[in-house]
Amino acid sequence: MNILIVDDEYYIVQGIIKMVKQFALPIEEIYTAYSIEQAKKIIERKQMQILLTDIEMPQESGLDLVAWIRDNGYQIICLLLTGHQRFDYAHTAIMMHCFSYILKPVNKCSLEKEFIKAFRAVEKLESAVGEKAIPLLEKENDGFVNKVRNYIQQNVGSAELNRRT
Repeated sequence: MNILIVDDEYYIVQGIIKMVKQFALPIEEIYTAYSIEQAKKIIERKQMQILLTDIEMPQESGLDLVAWIRDNGYQIICLLLTGHQRFDYAHTAIMMHCFSYILKPVNKCSLEKEFIKAFRAVEKLESAVGEKAIPLLEKENDGFVNKVRNYIQQNVGSAELNRRT
């Protein structure tokens, strides 16, 4: 399987590459991009199964990249990486059927767990080609959706309660 790591910060990309190479996963090639424009060119030329992209970058965001991927019909498992716990980002990620939402600084153990889940989803997706692939992605996304729902209930609910008192 091929993966693409996109972040405008060189050292973050290099750190993630080091971690990913230590995972016991069947990775054929790790591609890197430091802008959305570079990422699009790679995706157009190479078959990618997994994308790990930062959200906030100059000019275009990782969310813009995911939208472009969806609009162009690419079947790529998208994991978002961000240093910001913003509800609007998480909501948009859910609406675009992103696979995971990972907060920086990322540690090796949590990144490995997300990649293992993503690889399993790719395997299921590839075995179900021509069948019902989208429900498989949504089923794998349930954990992410539940995390966001819990966050909203814990934080937005308490904020609403504070405004009323």
